[in-house]
Amino acid sequence: MARSGLIDFSKLSGGLLLTRGLLPYFVLKLLDERAPLCGTELLDAIYDLTGGRWRPSPGAMYPLLRRLRRQGLVKATPARRGGRLVQEYALTSEGRAELRRFLHEIRPRLEQTVALLQVHLHSLGGTWDDRAGHNAPGPGRDSGPGGGTRTAAR
Repeated sequence: MARSGLIDFSKLSGGLLLTRGLLPYFVLKLLDERAPLCGTELLDAIYDLTGGRWRPSPGAMYPLLRRLRRQGLVKATPARRGGRLVQEYALTSEGRAELRRFLHEIRPRLEQTVALLQVHLHSLGGTWDDRAGHNAPGPGRDSGPGGGTRTAAR
């Protein structure tokens, strides 16, 4: 009997494996920088920030916004946009504190994830630059997500 694959790659969002866990980060960061924003504007901004590689679904965005409201991290204000009533979201002071905590916590986790992915990519016979379409920045350096140059993981 033929065995199907372990991973259904067709269900991955734009081919990215690790994006869903970053959605709260993107939302809090964008609301800190650009508030007020409605849900559609948040979806568009994330798409732009990821170079068109990821657009979260509304089915992920709106439940997250409701949860952030219940937790007191964002506030929503009704507003008219193009004749439509929408909710505009902004961070609360508690949301800013949570973003600072999240930023402190996420960097080492992202570095660990990138290092792990580099090991696996190397085992597949490639480099980060080959797969991500970046020009190699130089010996001992590696281009990370978003095109920034950083020191390669040891």
